[in-house]
Amino acid sequence: MRFLRIVGIIVGIFIVLAVIGSLLSDTEDEASPASQPTSVATTAPPGPVATTPAEPTLAGPQPTQVPPSPTQPEPTAGPPTAVPPTATPVLPDLEVTVEQLLKAYEENELAADRVYKGKVAAITGTVESVNEMLGQRFVILKPDYLSISGVRCHFGREHVEQLVKLKAEQVITLQGKIDGYGLASVTVENCTVDSEIPVSDAKPASVVTSESGVIEVTVEQLVKAYEANELAADRVYKGKLAAITGKVESVNEMLGRRFVVLEPDYFSIIAVSCYFEREHIEQLVELKKGQGVTLQGKIDGYGLARVEVENCMVKSAA
Repeated sequence: MRFLRIVGIIVGIFIVLAVIGSLLSDTEDEASPASQPTSVATTAPPGPVATTPAEPTLAGPQPTQVPPSPTQPEPTAGPPTAVPPTATPVLPDLEVTVEQLLKAYEENELAADRVYKGKVAAITGTVESVNEMLGQRFVILKPDYLSISGVRCHFGREHVEQLVKLKAEQVITLQGKIDGYGLASVTVENCTVDSEIPVSDAKPASVVTSESGVIEVTVEQLVKAYEANELAADRVYKGKLAAITGKVESVNEMLGRRFVVLEPDYFSIIAVSCYFEREHIEQLVELKKGQGVTLQGKIDGYGLARVEVENCMVKSAA
């Protein structure tokens, strides 16, 4: 019995293997026809692709793009010919005097704008002052009659050397674009000094210095220098240690700063403010209005109608 059972099991295994083998053969037969159509579909396209002349036609136009390359050097000869036009000077749209310009704006600002605003003009007048404020450099031209107005001509940094040589009361012609009227002046932008007008080459007045190298100057000399040409005065005095002689106008304290105001002996809107540290309070308490003094400190330039002097001390008092 056991033997027959074993034989039956072996026979059953062979039967199962035979069934499985038949099933596998059937699936292979079904897969083989499916693969054949696909292979036919893939082999069919290569024939037409070979007949398409698209690529040869694309290769044809490329040689036609090569000939333009020899013609490209021709534009390189053009730029040198474009250089001369840049050297042509800008001619003004009109010529006018300071008096004519101011009278037009004093009478009718709207009508004057129609005539002058936006135009490049050559303006002739007398220099009142040369100034610098908040990084802006400008020349004020005044009329030959009493007026609160003037012509304010703004310059770029590249014109500083010309501005330094200008002096008060000099008659010059400035060229720039008129920007209209504001702050009691006609404003002119992008100005230049007319090359046909000689610029003063006068050097600043000789500066007196002590043996220790300290500049000795009066209030009147210092104020007149800044009134005439702030840029030129800065080159002489700014950053220098100076002994300034004048009369006390007032002794003040503001925002924790103590300073003495010295005024010139003639009418001027400009004065000299000398700032002191706290340790010099006892010296300041003794000063009186109208007293002659010599104050020593480092000149810091011009601002808010004042020539400012820092780190001062009383050198002498009459």
